Amino acid sequence: MEKQQERYIRFREDRNSYEIQLRPKVDGKAISIVRTAKTMEKAIETRDNLMDLYKMDKVLLLAVVGKKKEEKPKKVDKIILLKDSILRWYKYRKKPFIEESTIESYNTMIFVHVYPILGELDVREIDSDIIQMFLMSLLKNGNKHVCKKSDKLSIKYVQKIRTFIKSYFNYLVEREIITKNPCINTKLPKQPKVERAYFTKDAKRKFMDHLRKTNYSKYFLFKLYFETGCRRGEILGIPWRNVNFIKKAIYIKPTVIKDIENFKGKIKDTPKTEASIRWIRLSDKTMYTLKIMYELQKSNEPYFSEDTLIFHKKDGSCYTPGSISQCFKRYVRILGLDERLTLHCTRHTMAKILLKEKVPLPTIQHIGGWADVTTLLNTYGHSDVEEETDAMKYLSV
Repeated sequence: MEKQQERYIRFREDRNSYEIQLRPKVDGKAISIVRTAKTMEKAIETRDNLMDLYKMDKVLLLAVVGKKKEEKPKKVDKIILLKDSILRWYKYRKKPFIEESTIESYNTMIFVHVYPILGELDVREIDSDIIQMFLMSLLKNGNKHVCKKSDKLSIKYVQKIRTFIKSYFNYLVEREIITKNPCINTKLPKQPKVERAYFTKDAKRKFMDHLRKTNYSKYFLFKLYFETGCRRGEILGIPWRNVNFIKKAIYIKPTVIKDIENFKGKIKDTPKTEASIRWIRLSDKTMYTLKIMYELQKSNEPYFSEDTLIFHKKDGSCYTPGSISQCFKRYVRILGLDERLTLHCTRHTMAKILLKEKVPLPTIQHIGGWADVTTLLNTYGHSDVEEETDAMKYLSV
């Protein structure tokens, strides 16, 4: 049966879901918004909400307007709207110093969250009460344009937004446009401690066995993630010249990030940190499979060279990290595994296994490319019920 057609909505047969894609202009600049829905009704609702950006939180807008009416008018020489001032600051003072891979996240914070609500206010009239209302509103009501599973934003994400606008208001204080940063006296609830998800032995076996039978190319790709604990862009960025078949190792340096201008993957020569540049030794079995892949690509691909990426599209271009994450997540859903499991959880799993096997910390730190061993311990050094049960055996009298 032919699917119902709606503007900005298309049915994805490969995912058995509806995809909503909009490219609205914010201050003359187009941003991309892509969401999915299981039913056409939900897709239409999501589309309509996306097309109504300025209605994301009427309660807050009315509260801000009401507060402004109650105050006595002040004489000012010229109104300085936040939407004009923050864009100049972001373009010349913030964006040039942000990692390219995180620019999209910052764009979302400024254009989707801050700009629509606070943009029309004079920066000199914004006080801590307004900022507090803004932050708490995001926690309570969120923003339907970016939330996929619920209307709420996490405390951690709202804290990032607060840090972002706090640095902007610091700039205004330095320029003597305002006398005090309105973010200083604002508060957010404490972030509940959430244990990082990782693959159990059974879940990992179930996941890999399914891929081995159904999609071997993806099986080997994800096998490398499990074996190395690499970040998602690191594996995608390995060219054949960085594979040493004699040393049985791969060299991690270039990484793949999303090009926000054309929404494709692109190579970034410098990794996240200096510690990310490293050699990782692999098993004989893994190196044997790599050798076969190398010979097959060399024989069958006309434009093959040592600079060809190990994992690439048919046209030779690189995957986007997001597309590989979505592919991984799709298999997690198909197999009915813990919905918290993501591609990055392969990194958690690697660290968890090596810590449990009492591998020396410097070795784990080198394999995973962590700059600080403290981060490794704080993030992955938690215990689980099984480990605590085993530990109590040593204390039994």
